[in-house]
Amino acid sequence: MRAVFESGRKWYSAHDENKYVGDQHINRENLLKEFPSMVRRLEQLQMQFLFYQPYECNLRLVREFYANWDPYNGDSSVQIRGQLVTFTPHTLNVLLGTPDADPQILKELYIQPPYRQIRHFLCGMHSSARWIRQRGTGIHHYFPYSHMNWEARIWAKIIYTCLLQSTHMTNVTHDRVCLIYALMRDDIDLNIGSIIFTGMNKAWLNPEHRYGFGGVITRFLRNEGVPEEDADFRPPIILKPLAISRTKGTDAYGLNLTMPEQLNRIEETVA
Repeated sequence: MRAVFESGRKWYSAHDENKYVGDQHINRENLLKEFPSMVRRLEQLQMQFLFYQPYECNLRLVREFYANWDPYNGDSSVQIRGQLVTFTPHTLNVLLGTPDADPQILKELYIQPPYRQIRHFLCGMHSSARWIRQRGTGIHHYFPYSHMNWEARIWAKIIYTCLLQSTHMTNVTHDRVCLIYALMRDDIDLNIGSIIFTGMNKAWLNPEHRYGFGGVITRFLRNEGVPEEDADFRPPIILKPLAISRTKGTDAYGLNLTMPEQLNRIEETVA
């Protein structure tokens, strides 16, 4: 741990290789087969990186980066192996090819979410699903994953697998429900670098949280000229793309409509 500062040694010791979540990519063909509108939405947000094979991860280097990183440092600098690098949401957007959209749009949605419209998008117009509220305060805290429609579940899997790299999906937290809703809306711009940066923050803050984005961090550090060593551990890349929708094919069932498309058809029928 000679490359890890004293302030980061506790994090480094608590987050060994077993807590690392490997990067995965989505099978575009399968998703396009069943939910073409979701592929169009991802490409509208310039999130094609989700369909590409992950970059190699130098896990030892990644652990050192997390341990020495302080996301609340005012100048966004990280000292690693004798190099001083700057790491921000903009850095992630440049690496991933995603635009620097205004992150305030999503923040405002977190503060004042349209609860009824969110339920319609995630569960359907006639759903009676309810939020799980926090005791004492009555704040909308969680939303049951089991009550979501199939499209919302796929968006949740994309978020948990590729953007925030978490595994607990039984009850979806308030901020992630808002993110699912924003992804389902084709008129909301999102700052993907800011979203991933937030996910990395949680891994840095919580000693029990798993950490990831190893390929992205490794590519960033290599671009910055941070030296690597022969002893560094590089886990195998996950080559098989993830069939995120577990597609059943379109020949017998036809295409699935996204919730915005269903709402548009309902409005056309009523009109």
